[in-house]
Amino acid sequence: MNQINLKKKKKNQKKFGCEEVALKEVYEDQSYSKEEDQIRFEQEISIMWGVSSHPNVITLVGFSENPRCIITKVSFFFLLFFLLFLFLFLFFSFILFF
Repeated sequence: MNQINLKKKKKNQKKFGCEEVALKEVYEDQSYSKEEDQIRFEQEISIMWGVSSHPNVITLVGFSENPRCIITKVSFFFLLFFLLFLFLFLFFSFILFF
């Protein structure tokens, strides 16, 4: 199970150049051994580093081994696009099925 926590912006963050980030806490998958689970985590980080410069992919800021977390930039444009897509999907599903 993955858990995402959003840090709240403070008024003085712009002064110091800080950005809002999302933390994805990655829990151990019980269906894999600890070694395989660690390898999968490292592969996910490696792939995210490789594609994080692409404009359509959320930027990876960093990661933590203990606790195991992935840190990404918060993209409000992506969130807005997702919510719009979800709204349209639900709206048209309702119209088609009712």
